Amino acid sequence: MGNEGVVAVEKALALLNCFNPGEESLTLTELAQASGQYRTTVYRLMNLLELCIM
Repeated sequence: MGNEGVVAVEKALALLNCFNPGEESLTLTELAQASGQYRTTVYRLMNLLELCIM
């Protein structure tokens, strides 16, 4: 895995860290604001994470 793959994993994990215990959902905009990432990046990474848990 190249450096780009590591960065993508770090960004995806940063998204998961935006959730607080007992918080079931966040909107795309809320996740983007909390993580400091673009909405398009958040959308792509969350879709990827969803595929990983299925």
